[in-house]
Amino acid sequence: MGSIKRIDRAVLRFNNSAACKVGPSLDEQEEIVFRVASTPMGDPVELVTDDREVDFRGDYDRQARLVLSHNVPLPCSVTCLSLRGITADV
Repeated sequence: MGSIKRIDRAVLRFNNSAACKVGPSLDEQEEIVFRVASTPMGDPVELVTDDREVDFRGDYDRQARLVLSHNVPLPCSVTCLSLRGITADV
């Protein structure tokens, strides 16, 4: 606690989910893709129960944060969140 750190990778476990965004703040969000490329665009997105690994683009800071959000009316259920971080001795 109190040291300068950065989250560089996050693994999120989803349960019956179809939409989610992740980032260091609400202004800097990256969408996690759930749609399989072989699914026709007219078909609905299938609900995913799986782990997704995200390379995180946060900066070095004393308070490393991860913000999850979504802005579409699709389910998002996160059952586990694992973060890998890097600390710096200053």
